[in-house]
Amino acid sequence: MKVTWMSDASRDLNEQLRRRVDDELSHIFAQDGIAEIIVKQRFRGFTDEPEKKLIIAVETQSATGSSAHVVKLGNTRDVSRDCAGWHVCAVRRGVASRMFIAPVSGPVSEHRQAVIYSDVYQYYYDNGRADQPKELESIVSQSILSNVPTYLSIERVLTQVFTEAYRCFYQNAREDDTLAHAEHALKRSLRIGESGPVFALWKEPEYLQLRRGAAWLTCARRAADSLERPSYVDPVDYIEWTWDRLLACQKPETQAGSLCHLPKMLFGPAHGDLHGRNVIVGTVRGEAEWPAVFDCHFHTPSGRHRPQQLGSVASGHEPSVGGRAADGSSIGDPLRFARKRAS
Repeated sequence: MKVTWMSDASRDLNEQLRRRVDDELSHIFAQDGIAEIIVKQRFRGFTDEPEKKLIIAVETQSATGSSAHVVKLGNTRDVSRDCAGWHVCAVRRGVASRMFIAPVSGPVSEHRQAVIYSDVYQYYYDNGRADQPKELESIVSQSILSNVPTYLSIERVLTQVFTEAYRCFYQNAREDDTLAHAEHALKRSLRIGESGPVFALWKEPEYLQLRRGAAWLTCARRAADSLERPSYVDPVDYIEWTWDRLLACQKPETQAGSLCHLPKMLFGPAHGDLHGRNVIVGTVRGEAEWPAVFDCHFHTPSGRHRPQQLGSVASGHEPSVGGRAADGSSIGDPLRFARKRAS
């Protein structure tokens, strides 16, 4: 089977990795009568570690026609969560959605896994036109600079994405009265007890300046003697306060006191990695339309499950807990930049 790489897709990839990916793609599509695979694009996301996780758009050609997919290849630990989480959060619960693309998974070697988003590639390929589908992050930047697409259509797309996420997943969230899920989510997101703890990173000069700039932009006109609540609270200070209170609540002498009045944590099915580079948006007549979400790192409350499979996969997966505050915001969101830079 012939595998052809477009120049943009192969840029910055070493020859050894390319040969391995060629073999893995040939293994994935071996039973489909495919004559040629064309790798057309590569998606880098927030971190570019192709040895761990490589996401590419491929077109397969056979005697009966062609089809297009997004394929994620990498270490089993780094890529298997997509399909495993989808099975619990969507398949097992009978969820069907045009917006959230269902993945299919399978092994390509002893320690590596493939996840395929069938037919998603139609949203990605660069056709050279100004109105081609793009990542939501790029569409928002384009709207800010040129007002095309309009900001009202951007607002509509965001509403559609979060409304669909609520319909499919978040409406089944439950409050955690024990604080166990809050502690687990915070400890994991903040890297408590691990190398490169998030609190320490956000106190470095570069990140501290970012925090000060955000506070100045949002609160510069607030009167110093105002008794009203500020419109913006530094997220790092807020999460650090929450963690301190959470630790205090574990002490018998403070369990019934005011220190334990923490924000309610919701837990349940969650996308797990919803951001502007995982949402693809089309542009029609100057309006943003038709969002599609992929690269899901679904989080589930608890339990073991078996993912939808490509070929023969017989391994279970213990999902992690997806924690969200009662206002719908993800605990990890304000700290994503520091975590990505440190990884």
